[in-house]
Amino acid sequence: MKNSRVCFFVLMFICALLTAKAHAQFDNAKWEYYGKYSHGFVDQTTYSYIGFNMEHQFKPNWTLNWNLEFLNRKDSIFQLHGSMGLIGGPAFMGWAINNSWTPKGVGTSIILGLLIMAIPDGVSYHIPIAYRWDLSPYANVLGFDLVQYSYSEGLKHLMYSASAGVRCSYWFTDRFFAKAFVETRKAGQLGWNVGGGLALGWSKPFSKMEKEQIGL
Repeated sequence: MKNSRVCFFVLMFICALLTAKAHAQFDNAKWEYYGKYSHGFVDQTTYSYIGFNMEHQFKPNWTLNWNLEFLNRKDSIFQLHGSMGLIGGPAFMGWAINNSWTPKGVGTSIILGLLIMAIPDGVSYHIPIAYRWDLSPYANVLGFDLVQYSYSEGLKHLMYSASAGVRCSYWFTDRFFAKAFVETRKAGQLGWNVGGGLALGWSKPFSKMEKEQIGL
């Protein structure tokens, strides 16, 4: 497994070095929304997951990532992955509301809690390689997994989780795209996951004024 991780990161590094700057359809994408499926190996067994991702291009070639994933392992372990903000936001709202004595204080607590819930998992850097193609190494370091070791106990184990990988995107039009990806991920004391998958999605483009504002 250690050799697999080394080869994985070497492949990511080589791909990034061999990639040249080009204009791509990705440049127009303000938001990306896509569903995905992945399969891989962990702890001498296999896993698969389905998920939903969002990406927001906040400056040229850079996007923020949000992930929601449902992972099932062959050894019956189940994991629900999300952003830390999904836990921190409600927890903060509950604490703040209990300690607020005015309607204004309650309203402020709710607004701040919603802002915390919007915190992303991580960040991607998109490298255009042709008009319809781009390559995007990514790292997600602000995640959590709710883990179920058996069907009878439920989702009772909360673990910090992180992932890193690289995606290759092909744009059919300026709105619709497909992705292939390889990644490694880790949750708490569970083993390293190494796998890959496919995704399909659509994007919301920038307006002309928005492109000028971020320098596209």
